[in-house]
Amino acid sequence: QVEESDNAEEIVKYEQRFINKRKDVIRKKLKEYDMTQQDLGEILGHPKSYMSELINGVSQFTLKDLVIIHRVLGISLKILVPTFLQSETRNRVTESIKKLNKPKLGLRKTKLA
Repeated sequence: QVEESDNAEEIVKYEQRFINKRKDVIRKKLKEYDMTQQDLGEILGHPKSYMSELINGVSQFTLKDLVIIHRVLGISLKILVPTFLQSETRNRVTESIKKLNKPKLGLRKTKLA
């Protein structure tokens, strides 16, 4: 249980670093293109107040939002899309793979930056 708790703590820290980095990169690109969050909201079809929640990680971007940001602002999908999984999801996927008896199949490690 201690290891699981440490793992969960590490993922929470990773999530925060990820969200902060994504926020910084989006803001930098907006500044580079002389745009505001409201301008980006117009492109994505979201109100200004909701854009603040999205950029600050309070609400989650949709995949469509992230693809539009990628295509319009030229931000790498690696910066926009998180690839980590919560421990419950990792455990469920791992157990499912074991049940399928597919030894070559498994979750790839994601480096927690």
